[in-house]
Amino acid sequence: MKLSQALAKRQEAQTAITPLVRPFEMLSPAVVRREMASVTDLAAAVRIAGQVPALAVVGKEYGRDKAELMIKAYLFDLEDYFDFDKKMNEAQLDFIASRMLDKYYGLTTADIHVIFGQLKSGVCEFYGRIHPDAVLREVDRYWEERCAAFAEQSYYASVSDKGGNITSKHAAEELARLEKKFRG
Repeated sequence: MKLSQALAKRQEAQTAITPLVRPFEMLSPAVVRREMASVTDLAAAVRIAGQVPALAVVGKEYGRDKAELMIKAYLFDLEDYFDFDKKMNEAQLDFIASRMLDKYYGLTTADIHVIFGQLKSGVCEFYGRIHPDAVLREVDRYWEERCAAFAEQSYYASVSDKGGNITSKHAAEELARLEKKFRG
């Protein structure tokens, strides 16, 4: 195989691996909000998880600075929504963006959209200003629920046949597990 053919195959493989990459401007809160108007909760975000980029992919494709900028854009959007006089300072914005990239890199743009939508709907009270710890608590709560949802999805995939039906052996095990859970 010639070098040019090998390079072409490598480029093709890289393109196939990252079909979720889009122009960076398409990741702004306003654009994502329009595109994901029907994604309003965790279940909807989980359904489309493979169709939208995770924070890790955004960081890899655009660089960490751009990934942090994307998160900060959501934070600015949140501040604009509440219109508090006291805004977060640069250190607080940097801390939230950095923490989200380091700890929650598996969150997708759909998850970010849902989290900030929930913050706007009042899942936590800000008392006249947005506090970084309140934002990160909500992100952590969402992350825990997301992990549980994917674990459940994985469990049901493991006990189902190719058609998606739970087999009789696994149905009996599942029934016993649920009885034990609810009877204490």
